[in-house]
Amino acid sequence: MKKKIIIPIAAGVALIAAVGALVWPTVYDNACKNRVYSDLEEAVKAVESSNIRVISVREEAGDNTTKISYSEGASGVIVGQEDEVYYALTAYHVVNAEEADHFIVATTLTPSYEEFKEANGISGPVVFSGYYDLMAEATVEYTSEAHDLAIISFRSDDELAIAELSQADAAKGDRLVAIGN
Repeated sequence: MKKKIIIPIAAGVALIAAVGALVWPTVYDNACKNRVYSDLEEAVKAVESSNIRVISVREEAGDNTTKISYSEGASGVIVGQEDEVYYALTAYHVVNAEEADHFIVATTLTPSYEEFKEANGISGPVVFSGYYDLMAEATVEYTSEAHDLAIISFRSDDELAIAELSQADAAKGDRLVAIGN
């Protein structure tokens, strides 16, 4: 009699455990993605506004023309300023693009292409003329392939936000903010 009762109970427990093992990661992942820490809102805003997009530019000379192509861009964050020169931290692999001739920087104040088109009365097919001229030329100041880090500089007359970096090592339980493009 005990076997008849134990087998369905064991099967039920195993089924609940299996369903839980399959469902729990999805529930937990969703909870993590949608978690809001109201005490971090100001820190996140500060980091967001210091975010930049590093765009590689490639120029190919042709028959009496030069073809210019632009990357979609990669993340960087402004970490310092001296007068009108800003310094930004990015990844080594971003500025090590062998096909790039040089780099330009879009800041949070750079209008989107749609905003640029609207402000200049441009409609119809995509014409990038003038848009990328809004962006500052970047200079690679330092690279570390071993740490996949690079520091670039660029000039801007705009008042741009600078991310405040911690001077202490992160400890277990500390909250960290990471933002990218």
